[in-house]
Amino acid sequence: KGELTVRPRGKGSDATISMVDILDGLKARGIGMPVLLRFGDILASRIAAINGSFHKAMAEANYKGQCRGVFPIKVNQQQQVVEDIVAAGGPYHFGLEAGSKPELIAALAYIQDRESLIICNGYKDEEFVDLALYSNKMGLQTILVVEMPSEVPLILERARRVGPLRRDHVGRGQEVRR
Repeated sequence: KGELTVRPRGKGSDATISMVDILDGLKARGIGMPVLLRFGDILASRIAAINGSFHKAMAEANYKGQCRGVFPIKVNQQQQVVEDIVAAGGPYHFGLEAGSKPELIAALAYIQDRESLIICNGYKDEEFVDLALYSNKMGLQTILVVEMPSEVPLILERARRVGPLRRDHVGRGQEVRR
């Protein structure tokens, strides 16, 4: 028909939505422009496609390791987007990446899957490091990325204060090191 359409579940899906129909429906309800439209299925289909591609490549290469994707919260901090990504990523143990204390707090609020990763990048002060270490004690797989050698003494000092990490969530072949 020459209309703009959306396929929220990707190319292979029969689900097609006409933008003209959406706009007509909004006008009929008295909703004016501009509007923000969000299609949660697009996020779910992209996460499934990414994970499917990685798992296919892993099988072809006979790779026996694991694949754990993460979404950097700084890309889009909107609650609905993060919730949709965590929900869609559940079957793949998809995690979150946090580059600040507020992002780490948000990640801790959303990640329930103990196989998902929380990756901590960025500036690390005592509170940020403590929060990451305590989340490990709670059984979450929180990884502090050391970006500069000068961060190591702070992380080690805070780890001594926080105490031993839980060992029950450490993967096979891994060990907790201080």
